[in-house]
Amino acid sequence: MRVGVVFPERGKEQAEEVIRELQRKHSIDAIGYQFNDGWQNVNGEELQFNFSHFSQFVVITHGYESLDRMGGWIYMVLGYVLGADIPCSFFTGQQFSPGMIFRHLPVMYDQDDLVAFVRDEQHIWLQTHLIEKSREALIDQGLGLNEENLAERVVLGDVKNIENYLRIGFSPDAKDPRGTPLSVLAIRNGHQHIVHLLKEHQADLNQPSEDRGNSPLMEAAIRGSQDVLEELLSGDVELDHQSKSGQTALMLAIGEGHSEIALQLIAAGADTNLIDQLGMTARKYAELFGHTAVVEAIDSQYEKGRTVNA
Repeated sequence: MRVGVVFPERGKEQAEEVIRELQRKHSIDAIGYQFNDGWQNVNGEELQFNFSHFSQFVVITHGYESLDRMGGWIYMVLGYVLGADIPCSFFTGQQFSPGMIFRHLPVMYDQDDLVAFVRDEQHIWLQTHLIEKSREALIDQGLGLNEENLAERVVLGDVKNIENYLRIGFSPDAKDPRGTPLSVLAIRNGHQHIVHLLKEHQADLNQPSEDRGNSPLMEAAIRGSQDVLEELLSGDVELDHQSKSGQTALMLAIGEGHSEIALQLIAAGADTNLIDQLGMTARKYAELFGHTAVVEAIDSQYEKGRTVNA
């Protein structure tokens, strides 16, 4: 982003001070452009070229009470600003009226306020610029701007392009054509780093898939994905969601032989009394598959609960 600081001769000192602060203290690329009485003789193509590099304008009006007294150049500048829809502000050290046409443009009397305005606009410009770059990157690669293509990137573990999709506004809660959430796709394909990325973008990490009704936690339990499990447990995860067959993450972890995962879920407070469509509890699964440590942990939780209730 480049800021154009335009000023008349009598505003040169103030303009130089503003430019110094923007450049040295805030690392903002600011360039001054002074207008003199003979500005009409300046080549129009030169002005157009110089102005086209500016993403924001600051007009120094020190010493003037209104636009009319500044000369015709100011209307040329502001006409360009309005036509190109570029952020612009006035910086003045005295009472100043921009007139009815330009009354929506902010007038700053304090340099700190001016710098704060420029920095806010810089942030907006950077976000807009990043969004446009992300959109261009996806199109240049021939990637369609739709949820199906985003889901394919998740399956492939393509973090860079997933970030591009999210940056241009796609939801982290998007699903593939079969109704599988991105988070579930990431876990099924072993991409823990993508789960972390989706979490950073405020994804709903309790969202179940439409095929089996499994939540992300259940998929992590099936695969014994320790890192993913810890990532999920560190957030607001639903421990006891039941799939279409009535199974929970705890039951699935036991059934797949992931005793350590099962023990973590029990310690986190998973309900050991729920029953699936076969009439099985987590304890029955643990007995069936010979997971003694899990049986003992469930019994210990039961004893603790009974003691409290007593």
